[in-house]
Amino acid sequence: ELCREQVLAELRAVPTRKVTVAKEVVRLLGELGGEEAYRDLLALDRPETHRDVRVALLRALWDHLEKPETWPIFERAVDRDPAAQQRLLDAECGDDAELRVELERLLAADAGTRVRFVPNSGFTGTATFAFVAWDRTEGTNGQLTNAGNRGRFR
Repeated sequence: ELCREQVLAELRAVPTRKVTVAKEVVRLLGELGGEEAYRDLLALDRPETHRDVRVALLRALWDHLEKPETWPIFERAVDRDPAAQQRLLDAECGDDAELRVELERLLAADAGTRVRFVPNSGFTGTATFAFVAWDRTEGTNGQLTNAGNRGRFR
């Protein structure tokens, strides 16, 4: 069994001129995880990167949304100009409907995004609500669930 450093060295040495090989390297870097693999993923964000490799890169970076360096890559994939946005979504997602939905959701979200609660007219008392997001560890995209029963996640 190879240690993490050996795996990274092997992946870095793989020639990535062929799209299928580059996509697999990106996928494996994403699976490997860790800061060094993340840095290698960031280095693959180049203008000449093939669209299929870029899709694999977006998927691999999905687990790194908490890191500020990730967001410019996603922002470029969902440019604010509607015509450019459509071209980029077509290029980045192809026929991958799930990825298209995920990227389209990012269009409405930015640093100024807010959640607003407006109670019914005449309401008195205390209102409590929770903002709940799906982390994709369980369930299926489009599936309904009871957000009031969040199990171990609170």
